[in-house]
Amino acid sequence: MAYKSTITEHSFEGRFKIRKKLVDAGVLMHEGNNLIFTEDASFSSPSAASSIVPGRQAPGPMSWINTSGKTDKEVQESHSNE
Repeated sequence: MAYKSTITEHSFEGRFKIRKKLVDAGVLMHEGNNLIFTEDASFSSPSAASSIVPGRQAPGPMSWINTSGKTDKEVQESHSNE
């Protein structure tokens, strides 16, 4: 089964421009092969924020990993089970 993406080349360019601005401003910093947020940045959703780093669509709840190695989704699920 194929996945049809509705992302256009223009969408990728927009994400890369935003990422470059964040890197230039010091909000995103290269750390090895990773980009790390050095301060809070506002986005419309976790997925919107997570798409900036790789420059493609990315599921926010499964893309964000905390310092303990848990995804945002795992953290949310563990809090809902309490």
